[in-house]
Parts: sequence; C-alpha cells; structure tokens
Amino acid sequence: MPHYRFVEQPDSLAPSLTAYGRVGVDTEFMREKTYFAQLCLVQIATSKDIYCVDPLTDSSKKTFWQELLASDWVVHSARQDIEVVYQTAGSMPASIFDTQIAAGLLGHPAQMGYASLVKELFNVDMEKSHTRADWTKRPLREAFLEYAAEDVEYLLPAFEHLGERLDAKGRLEWAREDSRLLLDPKLYDLGADQALTDSRAPGHFAGANAPQQRG
Repeated sequence: MPHYRFVEQPDSLAPSLTAYGRVGVDTEFMREKTYFAQLCLVQIATSKDIYCVDPLTDSSKKTFWQELLASDWVVHSARQDIEVVYQTAGSMPASIFDTQIAAGLLGHPAQMGYASLVKELFNVDMEKSHTRADWTKRPLREAFLEYAAEDVEYLLPAFEHLGERLDAKGRLEWAREDSRLLLDPKLYDLGADQALTDSRAPGHFAGANAPQQRG
C-alpha cells in the first residue's frame, strides 16, 4: 500500500502544493440523500508524496483550494471529480489531463476504468474492497485511506506513459483538448429546479448514488 499523509488542516498543505505544477487528483464523495454530491476526501499525488485531505473539517480551506486549483491536474474519468469540486469550491482547476481520454485515443476501451488502466500499464492489481465505503464517517478507517491513496498513486506515472505514446503518434494535443472540454462550467451549472426535476426522473441515479468504481 502507498505511503500517504492524512491532512486535517487543508490550508497547511498549500505551501507543499505551490512547489509542484502538476498533481494527480481524485475525490471520494457521497450522493445518497441529496442530488448534489458531498465531497468527503481529496486525494493528491505529487512527484514525491501522497496526501489524503479532509474537506469536512472546520479548518480553513481557502488557501488550499487556491493552490490546488492553480495546479495542472491529472485525473482519471474526470467529470464527476470536477463536478463535486466545482460545486464545493466554486471554481475549476487551471487545467486537466484525463487519463481515460488519453487511453481511448491510444485504442483502449473508451470508458476504461482506472484499475484496468493500472493493470495494463504497470501490471498492478488494485484493491476493490472499499468501493462502497461511507466516506462521510469520521474517523476514517486506515484501510479506507490506504484504498483512497492508491487511487492517485499511479496517475502521474500514467500521464508520463500515455503522454509519451500520444506524442509519438501526434495525438497529445487531441487528449489535451478533449480534456479541456470537461472544464466548461455549463456542464455542471444545474439550478435547484433542474436538480429537482432530474432527481425525480426514473433511473436518473442509476450508478450515480454510489461512490465511483475503479473498474
């Protein structure tokens, strides 16, 4: 399991983020009782460290969000992560690179899961036993945090690997452009009326209530 640091005072992490232009990011959230997801954990990988940041703490998060959102993010299947961060922090990251999009441009299945990508690139089998964890409960179990930290452990290596292959094929800018399309606020600006209407639609929550799957 990866070594990580659990951060209960998010603003204390801001100086560490300033030193890195690119970070791997993942989130854990719950969407059981309300239409809008509740952000429960933010996992961040730099080239040296992994952090699991608690966004439910009463401690200040202003500087944390400023520094994190100013970074270039590497994310896998980014749309739900961007959505919950945008709804929580009110802003988008400066840029993203979606490894699911990148893998698709190299001939992998269009909706390839993170665990499948990690297996394909690094021959590593990822743990799946905590995909149904309740991330709102505190304190978080160590096993949950280890699982969450693993979700960002391979993001930056995957970026390097996929980026090199895309560049060799002349498709790197395609991946960047398709990833940029996910930063359109119109994708996530749902008013309360729209949220209520959608939440009543049959099957709307199919697969959306539960935490994300590694698949």
